[in-house]
Amino acid sequence: MAKAPKPFVFELWDAEAAEVRCARPDSTEARALHRSLLGQLEDGNCIIALSDAQIGQLIRHMAIDGAPFKVSMFRAFSRHIYGLLAAHAGDRRLAS
Repeated sequence: MAKAPKPFVFELWDAEAAEVRCARPDSTEARALHRSLLGQLEDGNCIIALSDAQIGQLIRHMAIDGAPFKVSMFRAFSRHIYGLLAAHAGDRRLAS
């Protein structure tokens, strides 16, 4: 039996967490992702853990042109996504 993949864990800065809290999801899928993110940010927590499926949803929402939710998710998670990609590519200059 295969092990479940480890979640992607991000420690958000206060400003990034505020972007998530203030985001206005514009679709049913975005609302579900937003509820999950808000649930993890309760009590001043700034740690977000995302499954493979959730990271896919997040990236999809960050790439939708013209969507208001995109701006907030990009501001909150772009530093982390860039860091993951840079670390995978071996480019330490971009990793955070």
